[in-house]
Amino acid sequence: MEVIPMNFNRYLLNGLNPADTASTIRSRWPRHRRGGRAVECTGLENQQGLIALRGFKSHPLRQTTVPLIKGHNGWVREPGVMLVLPHPIQEFALANILITGCNRGIGLQLATQLDARGDDVIAVCRTASDALSHLGVRVITGIDVADGDSLHRLKGEVGEQTIDVLINNAGIVHGDKFGSLDYDEMLQQYRVNTLGPLRITEALRDNLAQGSKVVIISSRVGSIADNSSGGYYGYRASKTAVNQVGVNLMHDLKPLGIAVALLHPGYVATDMTSGKGISPAESVSGLIQRIDDLSMENTGGFWHAEGYELPW
Repeated sequence: MEVIPMNFNRYLLNGLNPADTASTIRSRWPRHRRGGRAVECTGLENQQGLIALRGFKSHPLRQTTVPLIKGHNGWVREPGVMLVLPHPIQEFALANILITGCNRGIGLQLATQLDARGDDVIAVCRTASDALSHLGVRVITGIDVADGDSLHRLKGEVGEQTIDVLINNAGIVHGDKFGSLDYDEMLQQYRVNTLGPLRITEALRDNLAQGSKVVIISSRVGSIADNSSGGYYGYRASKTAVNQVGVNLMHDLKPLGIAVALLHPGYVATDMTSGKGISPAESVSGLIQRIDDLSMENTGGFWHAEGYELPW
């Protein structure tokens, strides 16, 4: 019997609903995911050898029948307990994903799309919007990425849960121009856009494991080589600086088997762009593909959501 390792502390194991079938499972998690490993069964005629997998929060999509152990002669329902299952199975998995800045725009759309495909999402924000509150994911409010004290509380809320993907999305932008620069606003952008991802990643470093991914939503306006128009002194500088932070994190986390990516979402129609640009849904679809493609082989890159590398 081949056993797939499973961190039993990360999930609640419950009894089978015989009405759940392989097609039901497939509709919940249609895509292959890394993270807490599980398997999908096919051709089952009864509930023997099955358990239900549910995330730590109450969510109807998580109360779905899945087995845990692959093999021809048996299943392990919990440590030391063997159950018989003679049918073949197909492996799949899901991930725990923490996202900052989730109350609107790109962050909200990230939470929406990742939850819809079956990932367990922890949405972090200062204040939850109605749209986020009604999404059904776990929401942690009152977190300001520029405030060290609130990050201590975030660490307490997350506890010992493993984070498979950490998405540093929270950010702010203030327009400015030479001759009337507001240096306090520039410093605030630096605190949120540059130090925020570093603070979050350091605060949650013990929740990351080999195979985890750290993503920073940057911007091509932080590219020095691509600066053809000037302006936005504070925002540009904060994104240039966070690109450096991301590369530093790549060096520190690479020995631990944790990949890092800096991603540009495109020019997206959000409050930050006064509603101009592509839809958040279109942007996030590309971002998720880049996150899925992130590995130790391409760690440390600066990528457009459309899939091509950007100049530094």
